[in-house]
Amino acid sequence: MRNFYKVGVFFLVLLGIFSTFYIVSTIENFVKSNRTATKEEASKIRVEVLNGSSKSGLAERVSEKLRDKGFDVLEFGTAKEKVPATVILDRSDVNLGNAKFVSRIFKQGKITFEPHPFQLVDVTVVLGEDFKEQKEKNK
Repeated sequence: MRNFYKVGVFFLVLLGIFSTFYIVSTIENFVKSNRTATKEEASKIRVEVLNGSSKSGLAERVSEKLRDKGFDVLEFGTAKEKVPATVILDRSDVNLGNAKFVSRIFKQGKITFEPHPFQLVDVTVVLGEDFKEQKEKNK
């Protein structure tokens, strides 16, 4: 009976250790995924912005906002067709890290992974009819 008790205590201690590691790693991942990119981190992300909405000049305005935040916007233009919803395509990171950094600027848009055939950009932002421009707060 004593050995059974010792084995039980051992497994409970082991379970406690693994649970602690799991909780700590979950909190750490949550914090990392919700932080905003620094300008240095943002400058490493190559972005293209395409206007898939009927709002004139939207891609240019969004590109300027991204550049102000430090992102490397390689180009902006018009999408081949109008789209109802904004999509942020991560072109190089299957874990969507680059797209998540970009999406935090707008707090809108569906994030998905779609590799770029030539790997020229890390993120493509396709602005849809649902895209809402946010007014900058006075600094």
